[in-house]
Amino acid sequence: MGRPAIWLVVLLLGWTATTALWIQREAAPPLWDQADYLQRSEVIAAHLRAGELGLLLDVLLHTGARSSFVALLPQAFYALLGHSPRTALLVNLVAMPVLLGSVYAMARHLLGPAAGILAAFFTAMSPLVFGLSRQFLTDFPLATAVALSYALLFASAYLTRSGWTWCLGVVLAAGLLLKVTFPLFVAGGLGLVVAIRLLAGPASRQLLPLDLFRLTLPVLVVAGPWYIVNLRGILWFSEYAAFGSAAQYYGLGPVLAPSTIWRYSGMLGLQAFSPLLVLLGVALVAAAALGGAWRYLLRRLRAPEPLAVALWGGLPLLALTLSYNKDMRYLLPAIPAFAVGLAALVQAQPRWVGGALLSLLTPALVVQFLLLSFVPSEALARSRLLAATLLPVRSLYTQPPRPEAWPVEQVVATVAGQEPMPGAVVALLANHGALHPNLLNYVAWQQGYRHLWFYACNHHSPTYSLRECLTAIASADLVLAKTGDAGPAYATRFSPEIRRLLDQGSLPFRRLPQTIRLPDGSEILLYQATGPRRPAPLDGLPGTGGR
Repeated sequence: MGRPAIWLVVLLLGWTATTALWIQREAAPPLWDQADYLQRSEVIAAHLRAGELGLLLDVLLHTGARSSFVALLPQAFYALLGHSPRTALLVNLVAMPVLLGSVYAMARHLLGPAAGILAAFFTAMSPLVFGLSRQFLTDFPLATAVALSYALLFASAYLTRSGWTWCLGVVLAAGLLLKVTFPLFVAGGLGLVVAIRLLAGPASRQLLPLDLFRLTLPVLVVAGPWYIVNLRGILWFSEYAAFGSAAQYYGLGPVLAPSTIWRYSGMLGLQAFSPLLVLLGVALVAAAALGGAWRYLLRRLRAPEPLAVALWGGLPLLALTLSYNKDMRYLLPAIPAFAVGLAALVQAQPRWVGGALLSLLTPALVVQFLLLSFVPSEALARSRLLAATLLPVRSLYTQPPRPEAWPVEQVVATVAGQEPMPGAVVALLANHGALHPNLLNYVAWQQGYRHLWFYACNHHSPTYSLRECLTAIASADLVLAKTGDAGPAYATRFSPEIRRLLDQGSLPFRRLPQTIRLPDGSEILLYQATGPRRPAPLDGLPGTGGR
């Protein structure tokens, strides 16, 4: 094993061990989207155990705009180690060597082994990458599928090597099933390869249809059925999430406004890429422009592969810049492309310049990685230097382990004890990170209470109002409320007013004596319907007129 391969193994072991330690220390329940995918994984597991293959196929096919493919991935781990969020996260631990190995292989193909190690290191040290590696979402497996797709695309020699082309087709199918945004990251590279083949001469053009058949057959067979069944929902949700009312919650203002672009760029630079990597990139670009390194870069850019990497990173960045939705996790699969570009800039410098920069930067990146991984923001705030340099970098995706274990199982068991009948519906006046409908539905399935269904008034609805929320609550058997912090204000805007109506007796529910104390000092309150489900008596209720 050569020295670069040894460094790659060291990087991978350190990164994986740190992530495993983070997962072991995390005691709080999973957040919103994570719990949704975890509940799907429990539904799939239940059908597998019962041998209900017809129901399993139905669950996998009819999912709406979100595929359940990621929920299928942890099933083998469940069978071996039991069901838990930690077990599900083993999917990401397995994906880690694939991601770093793919990035290393690409950069090595373009620039040599040293560049491969640098690209893998820059990828692993990006806050958005290591943060999302600790969450059970589609994003980290998606980034792995994208990186592996480009590694296989390069290995296939423009799709002329049939074995690699078949493998690429399988990975493309998996990527398409992970998330509908997958084509955004691979279309540039694939389109470039097809264009090169068309321009290469008659022999290349003649063989291209057969090569494209090898590439697309796995896609059509594996991913095609899901897209056919859910096409209408996919198209609707894509527009809704990128430009519709849902996107407004993650937006920063008018898309083309200079202030929006500046804020989005700052968010990406600080929280996705890390200021240290951005400063390194700026310094290297300046050095390349002032010195002779730009000639090296121009020679390299004449080959198609660097252009494919540029399209991999540039097209998604442009598309997301033009979208209202500015949730930066959507850009995660493009970060390895920027890491490869940064490695190329380092390689273009004289060896002593690159060595000096890396000797300063590498320890700083490792320290930043460890501090963001494990040190709470309150502790960082005690030091002015750390607060100034690290708190702006921390995002929702780079939080330290949360030590508070919330009694979610007790909440679900208490509710189940009140409503044992099939089809019980529970309205939730909270959307807190540790108490939300996705989480309660996941725990209910995990605990075997499959007759329960928790929901909240949908704040993504374009007609979200108190009247709409009361209409939804009128169909509930129970209402569950949380005192204190109930969650983001935009998602719980009407919860205080609804609680007031419940306590006044203006709604057909009675307060139950059971309360559950929560780690943040708040309480769970339960209200039981006093009659059959019926439309809410909106007329005459205080505060509902015109809303």
